[in-house]
Amino acid sequence: MTGHRTSILNRMFLVLGLLILIPFALAYQLFRINYLEGDGLRALWSQQTIDEIPIPAQRGNIYDVHGTLLATNSVDYQLALDPKVDGMTAQKIDTLVKTLGRITNQTVSYYRDKINQASARSRYIVLAGNLTAIQKNQIDLLGIRGVILEENLRRKYTFGTLATHSL
Repeated sequence: MTGHRTSILNRMFLVLGLLILIPFALAYQLFRINYLEGDGLRALWSQQTIDEIPIPAQRGNIYDVHGTLLATNSVDYQLALDPKVDGMTAQKIDTLVKTLGRITNQTVSYYRDKINQASARSRYIVLAGNLTAIQKNQIDLLGIRGVILEENLRRKYTFGTLATHSL
């Protein structure tokens, strides 16, 4: 009978030992993933992430029976600045501000004030809106990293607000 009893006790100690080892094994895996391999796994995650870029629908032109254009799309651009991007210097900001002042007929101090009045942690400062494609191209030629140009599609109606809801 004692052999049977020791056999049962050995099995109970084995099961108890395994139950005690499971939390330690989980803790080791958490430590390994977070601290030992964490930087490599985070870099791998960054490479594999997918950015979502919304693509607005292009609405078509609307013509009347006689071929007169009633409604069409127009494009303008909004310019914002990320002053915290790597490589952004005061000289680059100064170049951007001077170019903006020249192409928008606005004073340079107007844009400098916008940048200075933004919070110190701000990563998105809207400087100008309703820029034309020509103005956008002039800003693109500067090649300043941290300049954000967003395309805005607007609906234009040939006869103003007349029948816009019907069109």
